[in-house]
Amino acid sequence: MGDQINRLTRISVLVIGVVAMQWCLGTPSADANIVRGLAEVVAGVFALPMGIIQGTFSGPPVLGTVVGAVSGTINTVTLVAGGAMDIVSGVIPLAQAAAPFVLPFLF
Repeated sequence: MGDQINRLTRISVLVIGVVAMQWCLGTPSADANIVRGLAEVVAGVFALPMGIIQGTFSGPPVLGTVVGAVSGTINTVTLVAGGAMDIVSGVIPLAQAAAPFVLPFLF
């Protein structure tokens, strides 16, 4: 169980590091939105199991598991929805910039 939490922690630190590196290097806003959105979606996938694990170990076994599942579900939905919005808001400017170059090949 501890190995899985350490692995998730390492993955989270890696994703945060990539986002911070992108931000420090001064990448355009669209690229930063896409990377941030992907990081939020990945974090959202792990929010439900992490909520269940934290609820189980921090509270009474059954009640803690249920409360952890509910809070994990809420966190998953908000993170994935926010990440999807960030991805969309990053893709639209890139599509607008690429449209003049792509459209002649489509017609």
